[in-house]
Amino acid sequence: VPYVGSHGLNLSSLATDANVATPQTLPNGRLFIPPGSPVANTNFNSISNRKFDAHSFYNGLQTSFRRSLVRGLQFQLTYTNSKSIDDSSNYFTGNEAENSSSLPFVVSSKFNRGLSGHDIRHYFTGSGTWQLPGKRFSGWGGVWSGWQLGVIATAASGLPTSVLMAYDAAGTNSHS
Repeated sequence: VPYVGSHGLNLSSLATDANVATPQTLPNGRLFIPPGSPVANTNFNSISNRKFDAHSFYNGLQTSFRRSLVRGLQFQLTYTNSKSIDDSSNYFTGNEAENSSSLPFVVSSKFNRGLSGHDIRHYFTGSGTWQLPGKRFSGWGGVWSGWQLGVIATAASGLPTSVLMAYDAAGTNSHS
């Protein structure tokens, strides 16, 4: 039952519109953009920005069980319980993953930290093989000598998804 962990540094992050209104920090530490605040550079509609400042964190517990039974029958079961968190699950292009999305807000990479777009919390695999008993038979039965039948089944929890709104709900004055 091994534990697996990793931490990624200086990963790519992409903001399709870095030209947003500058937020104010409230006394409780929350960011606030007053209505009608101007964007950072009024000479541009939107500005794309690629940085290499994102981090990732992965923790997983892996289990495995193997068993050989009589007459060439064996099976294996594996289960992984894991969690993947990052600052930016987008990739070099927006279409590398079905649930990728550009960063909604570029004040700080930590502001966008959450479940990774590829976070699969539960992953189960079951497999089995059976050595066909070809040596017992003569004639046509010997054709099966040395052959195996195998089966593999997998089940996994779903991927997280990002909710995208068709309007600027956060009041960032973003144009993307």
